[in-house]
Amino acid sequence: MAVRHHHLPELQSLRGIAALVVMLEHCSFVFIQPPRVHLLAEIVFNAHAAVMLFFVLSGYVLSRSLSGAPESVPTLIRFYVSRLFRIYPALWAACVLGMVYFIAVKPHLPVRDASPWFLVNTAALTLRRMLSTFSGRPTLLVPILWSIRVELLASLLLPGFVYLIRRRLGILLLALSILGAWYITNAGKKMMSRNSCM
Repeated sequence: MAVRHHHLPELQSLRGIAALVVMLEHCSFVFIQPPRVHLLAEIVFNAHAAVMLFFVLSGYVLSRSLSGAPESVPTLIRFYVSRLFRIYPALWAACVLGMVYFIAVKPHLPVRDASPWFLVNTAALTLRRMLSTFSGRPTLLVPILWSIRVELLASLLLPGFVYLIRRRLGILLLALSILGAWYITNAGKKMMSRNSCM
């Protein structure tokens, strides 16, 4: 039996809205804004909650895709291959669009009213760093790449979680989830601090 795909348009729409909210909130960092504008963007867009919503919905949709599948190596391979082919082509397309945009904008930098964050990060964005984005390394070219890494890590772990749920090992799953959330939170903070230095 093949991995079942449960396309739920409503959940996909919510994931899309969450991604859009995060993108709009990130746009507020490009130009110098009064502090009240940043505060308003945080309140209106609430990108942190949107990121959590996106991850929760992704986990739900992915676990549904494994729910009726037999526990076998071919099922696992199909799951991992489908995740890679779903994520990496879109990532590479985003990298190409980011490079085209950056090459078009670079001669016009610095732009009036650009934020210090934007100026520091664009000055540090070399061709070598842009190309490293294609492998999944976060840079200003595709700043949200840290979330793609988290989703890939979750995709690696998800079949194990589904296995534990099927075995009714909920306490172990809860402990692993808490440990995983702690690790992802700390790894995300480290990646964000490294990216702010780039």
